[in-house]
Amino acid sequence: MSETELTHRTHRQSIQPVMVCPTTGLPVKSRPEWTDRRFGKRYRLTTRVVGDRILLNQPSGHAELKDIIDSLRMTDAVVREHIDAPAGYVHVSDYSGMLGITREARTHYIRHMQRRENMLGLVYFGVSPLFSFMIKIAKRLSLVKFNVRIVKDYEDAMLAAIRLAGIESIAAPSVGPPDQLRAAGITEHDEEGRHILRCDRWHLSLDGYSLAVEVIDRRIYHAVSSGTLRAHHVASVARLRERVRRMVGLDEGFEAIVTGTADAHNSDPKARKQYMASLKQWHDQYPMALYVFYNANWFIRTAAMLAVPFMPFKVKVARDRAGALALVDRLVVSFQRVATDDPPPAPNAADAAPVVHQLLEYIGDIDWERHGIPDPDHVDRAHPFRPVFDAIALIKGELDALLRERHAAEQALQASQQRFDEVLKHSRDILFKRDLKNGAYEYVSNAISDLLGISPETAGRNGFDGMQAVVHPEDLPRFLTFNRELLKAAENRDADHVIEYRMRDRQGRYRWFSDSHAIIRDAAGKPAFVIGSNRDITDQKDAEQELKASHERFTTVLDSVRAHIYVADMENHEILFMNQAMRDDFGDNRLGDRCFEILRDNTAVCPDCTTDKLLDADGQPTGISTWEGLNPLKNRWYLYSARAIRWVDGRLVRLQIAVDIDRIKSLESERQEIAERLRHTRKLEAVSTMAGGVAHNFNNLLMVVLGNLELMRMSVREGSSLSRRIDAAEKSAQRAADLGTLMLTYVGQTRIIPQNVNLNNTLSEMVDVLKTTVAEKATLTVDASDSPGLIHADVSKVCQVITSLVTNAVEASADHPLEIRLSVGDQHCDAAQLSRLAPGEDLPEGRYVWLRVADNGRGMDQETLEKVFDPFFTTKFTGRGLGMAAVMGIMRAHRGGIRIDSRPDAGTAVSVYFPERRKTAPDTSGTPASAVSKRRGTVLLVDDEPLVLELGKQMLVFMGFDVLTAKDGLEALTVFQANRDRIRLAVLDVNMPRMGGRETVERLRSADASLPLLVASGFTESQAREKMGRARVDGYLKKPFRVEQLQEKIDAIFHSTDE
Repeated sequence: MSETELTHRTHRQSIQPVMVCPTTGLPVKSRPEWTDRRFGKRYRLTTRVVGDRILLNQPSGHAELKDIIDSLRMTDAVVREHIDAPAGYVHVSDYSGMLGITREARTHYIRHMQRRENMLGLVYFGVSPLFSFMIKIAKRLSLVKFNVRIVKDYEDAMLAAIRLAGIESIAAPSVGPPDQLRAAGITEHDEEGRHILRCDRWHLSLDGYSLAVEVIDRRIYHAVSSGTLRAHHVASVARLRERVRRMVGLDEGFEAIVTGTADAHNSDPKARKQYMASLKQWHDQYPMALYVFYNANWFIRTAAMLAVPFMPFKVKVARDRAGALALVDRLVVSFQRVATDDPPPAPNAADAAPVVHQLLEYIGDIDWERHGIPDPDHVDRAHPFRPVFDAIALIKGELDALLRERHAAEQALQASQQRFDEVLKHSRDILFKRDLKNGAYEYVSNAISDLLGISPETAGRNGFDGMQAVVHPEDLPRFLTFNRELLKAAENRDADHVIEYRMRDRQGRYRWFSDSHAIIRDAAGKPAFVIGSNRDITDQKDAEQELKASHERFTTVLDSVRAHIYVADMENHEILFMNQAMRDDFGDNRLGDRCFEILRDNTAVCPDCTTDKLLDADGQPTGISTWEGLNPLKNRWYLYSARAIRWVDGRLVRLQIAVDIDRIKSLESERQEIAERLRHTRKLEAVSTMAGGVAHNFNNLLMVVLGNLELMRMSVREGSSLSRRIDAAEKSAQRAADLGTLMLTYVGQTRIIPQNVNLNNTLSEMVDVLKTTVAEKATLTVDASDSPGLIHADVSKVCQVITSLVTNAVEASADHPLEIRLSVGDQHCDAAQLSRLAPGEDLPEGRYVWLRVADNGRGMDQETLEKVFDPFFTTKFTGRGLGMAAVMGIMRAHRGGIRIDSRPDAGTAVSVYFPERRKTAPDTSGTPASAVSKRRGTVLLVDDEPLVLELGKQMLVFMGFDVLTAKDGLEALTVFQANRDRIRLAVLDVNMPRMGGRETVERLRSADASLPLLVASGFTESQAREKMGRARVDGYLKKPFRVEQLQEKIDAIFHSTDE
């Protein structure tokens, strides 16, 4: 065979290489990538295209789901590229090599086939009995929506395919001239003086049989056969003969057919009969003179001779091909031209006697009752009756074959009857056969006794009327209608008819049965009998009811869950189930819609679809996939969980549950905001603690400096050079003290003296001073305001805030032409607005008066905004980094807040918010203490700083007191116990080692409740009071202080105690 030949298979045999389909004559396309293609471990597929509208598949092995999916992709590609699909095509499958297929693979295959467009039908051959049964059941139950045929072999499959496609098998064109012969693929040869035509398309290769043909001298059909001719081969052989005739252009047919059978085997009687009938039909259409066998064995020779009386043409046997062709040359000519009526000479009776005796003896030796063919080879081939001997041997062989077939049929019938009796006896179904004329039952199986308590004999006697009596009254009308319709069934509707109904058993209980009927017709084609089976399906019905109830319970549970639950097909994304929550949110009657249309309002599969993640490479579920996402239709956050599960029909589907977590997300956002505020608050607390400690120690040091400078001034002449140096040092020290005050102001530890303040008036009073300050650097504008602007605040601190904000704006602008606008207003602030104010502390909702300082300067980026309130942070070369920190402290002390709106190159607006106050605050000014120039007595001075202790002693001595000192609380108690009668006043620090100020005060009060106590600390009064707790003291003095301040505070205490 040439390389262009292709491969096809028939029932349970490998397809041999041919170029055309031997049945239809259509060309066959093949590709290496379509041939014996492996899918998975145990499944292979070969695909061919016959003509342009028939797809031939040859699967083999055992198929899994993934194997079927991948192989269908290949065949779909073949259909798209090589099949004339719009005209409609037929799919042919050879299942002779299939060993099995999984349930999910079969389900997917059927669903895929049902979705194929333009497929006119599906033809199977080589199928197993089980597969054939399943297809028939599926067709009866209308589960298969396309045309399915099951045929015996390849030839029947091709014939069915061309009928379904509505096409004719390609008849070879009639050709004659050499150019037309070459165009048809026919080659011409001259061999041994004869003209021979050959063609690659003149070959057959079937299961166990092959045939090669050539045409000799345009009148002789010469064929060489090998193998065993079967009955189902005969039609292909006849079609090949017709194809050759048409291609050569012999309208009258062939004068003779010559067949070489050197490699041929004996065929069965059925094949021989069909082949003889085929030759007769050919002769009726194209009369021929002679059929010659050559290279034939004795069996074929004898069969040929026995066929002579029955054939309308001569049949001869030759030794070889040359002898056969010589017979054709001689006999065909004599047949056509020579005729004689002379009878043959009569044989000599004396000569025939021994021959007849030998023939009778041969016949007598045959055992006609036993199998075995007598061997005629002992008879000389030149014997005049040798053909008779061969004929008798052949007849005996045929008789033996008939006897064997009859014996096998009798055994099969006996076995079948035995099996039928066993079925009737042991079947759990009620099997019956009923005569339609009289309603009598010819047989009823024993199961009727077990299921209904009625014996088969009783059922047979009672007939159809007796069976009606036990049918449930509600089902009886349907039962009778079913049987009436059964009799009206058309001849082409002999398929099973099924009905379900209830029948009463002997105990009076009703049981469900599935009754399957089929009609048996008589010779005239009229319905004669009904055969059927009644299957007890009571348990099935109960299970269905339980399943229905279970499904209702399951659905009720799913519908009660306030989460979106749905099931979708993993291939086309169609919704198969939705719970009530999802129906409420996305609408009812959405089954069949695709999930991306319902949930996302998309027209295509979502780009982030997780369906592929739910199956592994083998198509098996991978587990649960969980993620969070924002639904664009609902604008809400959901927690999604999805996994692949097995659906009721066996396919894998997607189950998804979506839980609304929008509130959780909001709480999480709020938690993050609270955490951020808490972080900021802790940061401020840490900085406050540090600033307070630094200011305290700083004030202690400045106390020593300023105090000693003051004492030096008292001993130096006014106007001297030393006095001027003292003044300079004193000014620098005072600036350092102011810096400490700013630090305490930042942490809210500054003392405020609140009073009713009109913010509009305060701003107006400061405008001229502010304009003078920024005259050369900025333009200052105050916007008019309708707000009353009433607050309860320390006016000096308010002025400090305004001055700091304006100064900060000017210093941050550098050379930028600056415009500053000041405005006042009021508004109601809710919790959300207040939460965005610095320092982030909880402020009560209510009305607030705001002061806003806005400029068109450089603005600030986010990094600068986050640090703007940090102490000592500055973007200015000359800045100290405490201006905004001090503003923060002042606003904290007033229970207010700050908001900054700024962007780079877009300016900055700083707004400070004060709680609005409409009532006049009481006058908090104190009564000045009486000035006392000199005092007498002893003062106990307690401080852990030696320099401060020494300086304080000098100040008190200067004031006229005797001074006793102690370095901590324990030492102070010891000194007091030793000198309690002469100590008039105790001055002590707050933070001291071993025993702090609060415990010292409590111990001194316990010893002498009337002893005046003055606390002198680097902390502010409010901070010092907080540290002292419930300990009662008579006054507080902040370090650093001057002699005059100390004297004023002592005089006020003595004045109070004297009263």
